Amino acid sequence: MEWNSQMSASSECDLRDQTTTVVAEARCDPRRQRVVMLGPALSVKGGVSSVEALLIDALSDRFDIKHVATLSEGGSFTKLATAITALGRFIGLAVTWRPDLVHVHFASRASFWRKSIFIVVAKVFGMKVVGHAHGAQFNIFYDIESGPIRRFLIRALFRRFDRLVAISSWWHDYYTTMRACPTELIPNPVRQQEAIVRVDHGERTVLMMGRLGERKGVYDLIKAIPIVLASCPQTRFVLAGDGDIERCRALVAQFPWADRVSIPGWTSGDERLRLYRAADLFVLPSYNEGLPMAILEAMSFGLPVVSTPVGGIPELVQNGRNGTLVAPGDVGGLASAISALLSDVNRLRAYGEQSKSIVDNTFELKLVAARFGRLYESICTG
Repeated sequence: MEWNSQMSASSECDLRDQTTTVVAEARCDPRRQRVVMLGPALSVKGGVSSVEALLIDALSDRFDIKHVATLSEGGSFTKLATAITALGRFIGLAVTWRPDLVHVHFASRASFWRKSIFIVVAKVFGMKVVGHAHGAQFNIFYDIESGPIRRFLIRALFRRFDRLVAISSWWHDYYTTMRACPTELIPNPVRQQEAIVRVDHGERTVLMMGRLGERKGVYDLIKAIPIVLASCPQTRFVLAGDGDIERCRALVAQFPWADRVSIPGWTSGDERLRLYRAADLFVLPSYNEGLPMAILEAMSFGLPVVSTPVGGIPELVQNGRNGTLVAPGDVGGLASAISALLSDVNRLRAYGEQSKSIVDNTFELKLVAARFGRLYESICTG
């Protein structure tokens, strides 16, 4: 399924950006459909929160949107309290505000079961429901970790969706085989960034952005670093994100090349943008993915990408066009792909230009938001 065949001209959609604070409690206009968006708090680290914030910003002029945080940062008690509070607020909105549509962002495991309560409540009140599947490991959760009873319950909950949104062709095909509900392919959005002219100073910077852990392949990248430095000694590596921060720092500190690696932890705002602008190459050697926001952001800044052919990544990173794909766990292949690009400044630039072109023409926020707007309206008026 081709992305471009599903995109329509953005000229039909005039979406003005607003701040998340204003948008989350958009002023009520009875002429506009009312939407409750359920998902992690917008302050939670991760791609789902980023998608929520972007869509709220872009769609607030056409819809009255209220965001209800079902998950927050913190321990088990904090998370339980957040979920209970969210359920109470959601029921209150169902009674007093009478939403036309509920947009449910979910992943797998605890995220899915937590949202199941809200899905049932929404249908009890007769509301239309859009499920938005983000889980990078939902296939493992459903096919391997769930027995017959759980799979039956998952399909039963899926049948409550008026529409299920899949974020890549791979995931669209997967959810379609469940034959539980109508499924629509709409990718994650990203903001358009200004083109950056990178000056060649001889030194190269390789950036990884995301949760530092096994699933994202950070330990494979650490193993590949000395191999890359053997052929490209003027390379610096920045491993930014949450997760196994201290473990990664301790592991890197054991090696003589530790001064070539920076592990700043989670970054946001201006610092996150600075890291993208300062990088020459983006790397994400994941084992499982949906449609990674980190890769979309990197491409929006004109970065070539080395990654793996899992989930929706091959729909972003195309071998020989804007990056290189290597098999998950192939440390030698990962090192070779990184070294080959770092050694060829012309290819780095050409791949980076293609990355930006792909994002701007297919995944740019206004284009994706327009598709969600049409989806909302078709469900509300159908």
